Amino acid sequence: MQLQGPLICLVELLALLKLVSANCDTQVYISADRAASCVGLHEQASDHVLLQDSEAYRHISDSYWSAQQEVDYQPTCYLRPRSPQRLAEMVRRIVNERVPFAIKSGGHSFRHGASNINESGIAIDMSLINQIIVSQDERSVTVGVGAKWQDVYRLLEKRDLTVAGARAGGVGVGGFLLGGGVSWYANEIGWACDMVEEFHVILAVGKIVTANATTHKDLFRALKGGGSIFGLVVRVRLTTIGRTEYLGGLINYNSSHHSALLTNIADLSHRMSKTSLFNGYLMFTVLPDLPQLYCAVYFIDLTGSDSSPLLQLFAEVPYNWGNVHPLNMSDTALDLDKSNPRGFRQTKFALTLHADAALLKTTFDTFSSSTSSIKLEEGGYIGLSYTPFSAAQLSHTENSLGFSDREIPLILISVEIKWSSRSQDAYFERSAREIHDAMSEVARAMDMLHPFVYMNYAAEFQDPLGSYGKVAVERLRAVQDRYDHEHLFSDLQPGAFKLPKL
Repeated sequence: MQLQGPLICLVELLALLKLVSANCDTQVYISADRAASCVGLHEQASDHVLLQDSEAYRHISDSYWSAQQEVDYQPTCYLRPRSPQRLAEMVRRIVNERVPFAIKSGGHSFRHGASNINESGIAIDMSLINQIIVSQDERSVTVGVGAKWQDVYRLLEKRDLTVAGARAGGVGVGGFLLGGGVSWYANEIGWACDMVEEFHVILAVGKIVTANATTHKDLFRALKGGGSIFGLVVRVRLTTIGRTEYLGGLINYNSSHHSALLTNIADLSHRMSKTSLFNGYLMFTVLPDLPQLYCAVYFIDLTGSDSSPLLQLFAEVPYNWGNVHPLNMSDTALDLDKSNPRGFRQTKFALTLHADAALLKTTFDTFSSSTSSIKLEEGGYIGLSYTPFSAAQLSHTENSLGFSDREIPLILISVEIKWSSRSQDAYFERSAREIHDAMSEVARAMDMLHPFVYMNYAAEFQDPLGSYGKVAVERLRAVQDRYDHEHLFSDLQPGAFKLPKL
């Protein structure tokens, strides 16, 4: 076969390919075997393989939420499959050739290498596997993992339906569910992954299997919170929910009321139950131009009522202003996207604490003292959020997350820092680690630090899979040994969370 066009360039440089990015001063080196893999894949399916000199390649590179994923990584090529069957063929080849790879569902992760990869490997962009198909009886919907939750909500709302998905609309379907998924329906249905009826997944050998409650049920459970190391999920079937009109919005407070608000968020975690259709979270933000913290509660009452006693917990605290109104899931998803814009460099971590008001106040004080000397860039900020985990949510245990049906109410803490200058990466990442260590220490001293680490908010230095506990880890390792006995999906994804070593 005679190669033409861009393939000639790649073949000529198989010893060691040196390219200079057109968009930055960074020199990019592509090893011979990775370039050859892209050449071979391009020969196999040219319309699915995007080489570095193509406009489509640049379009995908510009589509990530986090600046680290968008700017710092330039894979040898992108795979942008149009069908699971063709993707399975390419996965088999990538794995057989031991090519490192990353998987991009929505590209919303902040962690280095979570959904992109450097020139040593190939990135798989799932954006064209994004079909949303409602079943004939409307009790379920099958969704390609390249879809974003905003698109899912909008389509389903035309039928007065919704699903338990991400609170922010720009998040991709795949990564969110594989990490467990916190949704507005948590009290009623548990984790978002608990509403998955079926996964369609490509195994390391290139075979597509269906995992559900009766077929490959061990894999089915593992994928609910176990991440991407067991196979490449291409589609999911979700149970639909027949309500779409809610009441919700934002209430803004002076941060001097933080003590009352923290007491109320702890109380909310205890008072929510399976019949409670009220949910919300408390957030504080350090901004460079504000003398005090920005403080707000965002909530949804799924009944649409403005008389919920749980809402009164927050309405009774003196507030500056509120924007509370009828809305649907796509409305709130869009609201949260606007409050969390793309394009920043960022880091983040998660902690899980007992829902104790005194503890929450202590962690808040620790956060305040730890951030007081951090010098933010213009436009940057530090965010702290408190999300309640009710006992009702945690009682759903047919997943990988390691909870029992006897859990006490908990609080998920998330801290994130955003900035713009690459030169400041080490400073802000070190600052985040110091905040994490300080907050962890005070919770541990009060014997109220829960081991669970929420994967979707976890930092690179954290171990979410190990936090699920020994029984869960042993179960996950057995699944990995059965479906990928060489652990290739784990070893070939540098940015994926791994099972802890024995």
